[in-house]
Amino acid sequence: MDSKIKLKEFKCSQHENEPIKRALNQPYASKLFYCLECMVSTEPSLKSSLVPVESLIESLFNNAKELMDTKLTSEIPDSLTSVLADEETLTSLFTDYIYGEKQKVIQNCKQLEEAIITILHDSRDQLLKQLDIQLTLFKKNFEDYKKKLARQFVVEKKENNLTMESLVGELNECSNTAELETLIHNYLEEIEEIKQIRNYKSKDFRNNVIENLTYLRKKLDEMNRIYPESIFTEESEYETHSDKLLGAVQKFALNMENITNPITPLELMPFNSVILSQVHLPTLKNWIAPTQHQLTLKLLTRAEKDGSNFKMIAEGINNIANIVILLKTNKNQVLGCYKYSQMDITKRKTDNTSLSFNLTLKSFKEGAELGQLGDGYYELSQYLYLTPNRPIGLNDDLYNQLEGSEIKLNPRNYVCLCLNYLDSKEGPKPDMVQEDLRSILYGVEELEVFEVLN
Repeated sequence: MDSKIKLKEFKCSQHENEPIKRALNQPYASKLFYCLECMVSTEPSLKSSLVPVESLIESLFNNAKELMDTKLTSEIPDSLTSVLADEETLTSLFTDYIYGEKQKVIQNCKQLEEAIITILHDSRDQLLKQLDIQLTLFKKNFEDYKKKLARQFVVEKKENNLTMESLVGELNECSNTAELETLIHNYLEEIEEIKQIRNYKSKDFRNNVIENLTYLRKKLDEMNRIYPESIFTEESEYETHSDKLLGAVQKFALNMENITNPITPLELMPFNSVILSQVHLPTLKNWIAPTQHQLTLKLLTRAEKDGSNFKMIAEGINNIANIVILLKTNKNQVLGCYKYSQMDITKRKTDNTSLSFNLTLKSFKEGAELGQLGDGYYELSQYLYLTPNRPIGLNDDLYNQLEGSEIKLNPRNYVCLCLNYLDSKEGPKPDMVQEDLRSILYGVEELEVFEVLN
């Protein structure tokens, strides 16, 4: 670059006092410029690709100059410019739509927050009430125990002067019906206890009394030794339940963040895919090529282009390593599998691993690389199964269960069916029923296979 033409000094976006020194000449890199501090913490493989900023500018100039000479000199076809005539109207409509969507998000999130808080607060208040009842019962048990001792033992010698007149007089001293009911209830309870003790193990009334009261004494000792607990006070149980709840909330939140049919920057695609978008690229790259600057994919086959005979598709990619298989489902999810080793559709390969993933939910699992082409089905991994023409061997009644069921899935409308066990704790089961299938069965609308060239 001409020494008289210099780029002014720019500061690093991460280290504001450090000027940028090096650059990465990669159009899809998430970070282009590096200062000295950035370079210290940069991996050696990436550091070797960094060039002086001046070199990047010079390369940019040379390529841009060359590209200027490749522009078409003819008029732009109307088919390409017609959309611009309605730009203002379309932008206004889309602006109103986005505003409306944001209002829905705010309103629905608020309703969801209020519902969750209400449930938690109701449970909290109920638990606090139960704890108060426990304290009341603790005190009451001591009082009841003292009463039972007084009922069965004469502490002070005193004549039994109970007469009908004295009983009625005691009842008449009650100020209201509630007090009368309590008093009579106590009498009835005492009479019932005496009957039970008399009819206990032996005819020896004293032994029966002592044995029953000893039992109550042991219950008091147990009450004083073992305190009641809730999931909030028992640490391990609380962690188990809270982790389960937070995990479910996090999964829901990730799903909630997903936008169907997102607007993406107008960029020429670095790969030829009708399933994968620029939104998916960073996540997929992080999973299968984290050390590479860019994920490069070569399309090998597509069901729409090459037909939906999966046997032919599988045979066409046999003996190729580093394969990414993508599935676009009827549930607006992008599922897939990354197979490290060479495909071999003639045998199972449980000694190797594969990566099964859900790009929509940003979740993945590593598992056995099965990869066996069976009679009408294919095992991508231990978590993903495909069946183009008939049910998988695990369940010969799969299609029959679908017909007339609430699953509303006609297998003949799709490229193939997919059983997805990514979110399931258990793998495939031979005794699958409709309820199981409803959550794991997908109709595959499109299927693509790529080779990873990195």
